[in-house]
Amino acid sequence: MKQLVLITLFLICSINSYGDAGLAFRYKVELQDAHQRITGYVYHYTYSEGFKKDQESFCDYFAREFQNTPYIYREIHTLNLSKNFEFDFYLPNNKLEFDPENLLHVNLLEKQEFMAGDKIFLIENEDIYNLIGKRKFQHESIDYRLSEHCNLYIVDFSMKSDLKAIKNDLNGEIDKYYIDEPGHVSEEFYKIYKEFKENLLKDRVLIFEYCSAL
Repeated sequence: MKQLVLITLFLICSINSYGDAGLAFRYKVELQDAHQRITGYVYHYTYSEGFKKDQESFCDYFAREFQNTPYIYREIHTLNLSKNFEFDFYLPNNKLEFDPENLLHVNLLEKQEFMAGDKIFLIENEDIYNLIGKRKFQHESIDYRLSEHCNLYIVDFSMKSDLKAIKNDLNGEIDKYYIDEPGHVSEEFYKIYKEFKENLLKDRVLIFEYCSAL
């Protein structure tokens, strides 16, 4: 009986932990206001089940769920690291703010559900952006111990870089500036880390941080 109670408690905790992460959706939409029509992508993180076309219209769902001033991304490039594990990137001029209250019409074009956590990433290097989704790559990852549930991904579009060496160099910099207090490094690290990433972009190597939902 005691074992049965423990198993039941474990299952309840597991279900609750899964549910706490919530769900994430990417909707490709066409938005129409009094001045223009915009086609692009909006991202929605929720604890509900998302849009159900047999229960309501997408316009009603959109008006209810997108009450804060959200953003639409006119264009994205998607990086597929593995099956069902992908990330979207956008250039700065492709992110637009809009007011849901001023919309006259919303048309749903596509719907995709993905794992909760970061999904859309800014990239300012247009040359690298144009390689995403169009060119083969190799990649490595680092358990980024400075942030809980986060990883650093190293993506090489040149297919020539020594990713093991890059990974070792980056881990060495983290170790060098790591402070005893968990999750902290000295301020100098972030300056070096920024320069490290910018230099690698010249060799067509992209580094970005991904944090999964807690």
